[in-house]
Amino acid sequence: MPELQLDQFGNPGPITQGVDANQFDVIRTFATTRTSDPALADKLAVTYITIAKARGIAPSEFITELKAAGSNREQDALIAAYLNTARSQTSILGVSGLQEPPFYVAREIKA
Repeated sequence: MPELQLDQFGNPGPITQGVDANQFDVIRTFATTRTSDPALADKLAVTYITIAKARGIAPSEFITELKAAGSNREQDALIAAYLNTARSQTSILGVSGLQEPPFYVAREIKA
């Protein structure tokens, strides 16, 4: 089983986690559906593996959960929630929302 070196949450020093090569390919393939940048897909795959290991489940099970979550936006919220469980409360991640204009401004735009 090859080992994957990763830097978890920006902490110094790599954390070694054993990941089956076939399983990593499946996870990376899913990550490439989210982005066209290969380097970003690798980092996203490592994030999925890190979350799965922290939760004590197989990474493929985590991918199944993400697919069941629905849209990319809902998947982003789920990933942020899982990453926040391992972070200090002073560095919570969020998911940006679409800003809606005030009612009167929106009315003028639509008119």
